[in-house]
Amino acid sequence: MIISLIQNVSLLLAMAFLYDLAVTSRVPGLARSDVREGSQRYLSDVATGIVLGAIGIAVMASSWEVRDGVILDTRSAMLTAIGLFFGPLPTLFAVVATAAYRIYLGGAGAATGVAVIVATAAVGLGARLRLRDRLASVRWYELMVVGIISHLTMLAMFVIVPFEGSREVLGEIWVAVVVIYPVAFTLVGVLLSRRRRAAELADRVAASEANYRTVFENDHLVMIVIDPVTGRILDVNRRACEYYGYDRSDLLTMTTSDIEVLPREQVIEHIDAGRAAGKTSHELQHRLASGEIRDVEVIGGAVTIAGQTRVHAVINDITDRKRAEQEIALAQSHLRQAQHLESVGRLAGGIAHDFNNMLHVITGYTELALDDVDPDSDLAANLREVAHAAGRSAELTQQLLAFARRQTATPRVVRVDRLVESSARLLRRLVGTDIQVATSAVPDLWNVRIDPGQLEQVLTNLALNSRAALPTGGRFEIDISHVTLDEPRPDDPPEARAGDFVLIRVSDDGVGISPEHLPFVFEPFFTTRTESEGTGLGLAIIYGIVTQNGGFVTVTSDVGRGTEFCLYFPRCDDPLDDEPSAFDRAALGHLHATVLLVDDEPGVLRLAERILTRSGCSVIAAENGDRAIEAASAYEGDIDLVVTDVVMPGSDVRTMVERLRQDRPSLGVLYMSGFTDDAIADRDLVSGEVDLLSKPFRSSDLVARVAAALARRSR
Repeated sequence: MIISLIQNVSLLLAMAFLYDLAVTSRVPGLARSDVREGSQRYLSDVATGIVLGAIGIAVMASSWEVRDGVILDTRSAMLTAIGLFFGPLPTLFAVVATAAYRIYLGGAGAATGVAVIVATAAVGLGARLRLRDRLASVRWYELMVVGIISHLTMLAMFVIVPFEGSREVLGEIWVAVVVIYPVAFTLVGVLLSRRRRAAELADRVAASEANYRTVFENDHLVMIVIDPVTGRILDVNRRACEYYGYDRSDLLTMTTSDIEVLPREQVIEHIDAGRAAGKTSHELQHRLASGEIRDVEVIGGAVTIAGQTRVHAVINDITDRKRAEQEIALAQSHLRQAQHLESVGRLAGGIAHDFNNMLHVITGYTELALDDVDPDSDLAANLREVAHAAGRSAELTQQLLAFARRQTATPRVVRVDRLVESSARLLRRLVGTDIQVATSAVPDLWNVRIDPGQLEQVLTNLALNSRAALPTGGRFEIDISHVTLDEPRPDDPPEARAGDFVLIRVSDDGVGISPEHLPFVFEPFFTTRTESEGTGLGLAIIYGIVTQNGGFVTVTSDVGRGTEFCLYFPRCDDPLDDEPSAFDRAALGHLHATVLLVDDEPGVLRLAERILTRSGCSVIAAENGDRAIEAASAYEGDIDLVVTDVVMPGSDVRTMVERLRQDRPSLGVLYMSGFTDDAIADRDLVSGEVDLLSKPFRSSDLVARVAAALARRSR
């Protein structure tokens, strides 16, 4: 009996092993019947039932024969387990196979044996209905209850389907059936439940891995799995292949060194430094299959795959962002430069009026004194030195105003090539004989609107700059062309815009400008020369003049190879302006006109009055607008011209002129100003639309401008 029970238990364990194979799907045709679908599920259940039926027959073949025709084995525990864990179809096959074999064996207990087979299988199926959703977590005591019910049912079959001597057999076996068989069933059930739990866990892991693979493969981000020790690329997703331009098979033969621009040692140092600073991402450069280098952000983390530590890296292309950051930084640099210019320009504009008035008085009285002394005397020589110093001071004021875009100007429509050609002789004398000056221009050049004097100043400053860069001689070139810009380029200054431009390209083959100095060349007072060699205003003046005329300027330089300035002036479609008329200076001393002179600066007022009086004018002087209106009202004769300062405290010059013209509609006006274009614009007097004389001016300039204004009035 003991040997038979051991053999039966061994067969039960074989069934458990079969179940393990079935639920883990390692044997073709055997699978969990509750997770398969369609024909696959049906075939799996049939195959499983056939195998289980064969095991049942083997269990019965090693049974314990209680008496002739009556056998005892563990088929009841096996069939209950089959019904509980394998489902209806495998149970049906097992029941048919074992029942047929029991009938084949025959004997007095054959009918009872078949009833036991059907009843215990039914108990297993009934228990499955209740426990199906938690077979992987069923408790041992629940299995024990099922085992007891199944084997009580088995004993009941000896009463329901009796045979001769069944009661005596029942008395012999009931202890083994009630005690041993439920325990055996429970042990087998626990084993099967744990194997099912392991199988479900394996299924979840497999599903998770499949989901990860789907996400990994189809994500729009570039993803790479890397061996942290060797740097070898172990896996890539589809987006990585598209981004780098390699086939998957090619990438899987590469290391990170094959796609990184920096050497691996430097990359590791960069990453270590970033980690020390608390960074979780790192900015690097990767090389694509095409050879293009892209800026990337690498976000990496350690993961465990198949028990091995790997690095899962997400690659984000930040080339456009880096370019935008560089453009923003460049724009901020230009903005700081413009703000610097604006600040100094406001300072220059603030002092220009008073300073120009003082210079005007010095210059004017010096010229008057020169007219009254012997030109060959020592006094005349001294006066000429005073006039020269005043002139240099006036030039410095104009330079301050020029770089700040606040210098009054008289723009005209001109051909730049003609102005450059007329200035070439002066530039050749300026730079010296050891520097070759060359000019060129394309035919049919567009017109531009600019003050010719300002353009001459720009060219002069650039020539002086090149002369300093060519201590041993060289070449200074001016090339003029026209160009159409569809949009500003990344390195262009903020004032750049799309449109048609006349391009003046000024270059030399001198020492060049170092990269660390290049961003500051247009800063006012920035210079690398000694104090005696320059003020640092030359290039700032160029910047101010070009932008004042609606253009922009760029500079490039290579140390040891030279520097190139590109001046862009907007195209003007207006016809060329006529050259200004020349006046007969011999007639300037006989103007014979009545002039109303208005200026709040007493020194300027007295000086201008003396100059105009000596030129034959009858002068009515007034120190502000109200006095001018009163004087004009009291004067009964004709007033030919008003010569007035633009900016006077307590006076609105525009209102004053309108009041004066109410009584004298044909009254001419000549404006004077030591202020700037901004100050004039604030008073609705645009320098290009009025007759304006900038202070300080020479006596002859005042007389000539008065004569011109009188000539226009008489037309």
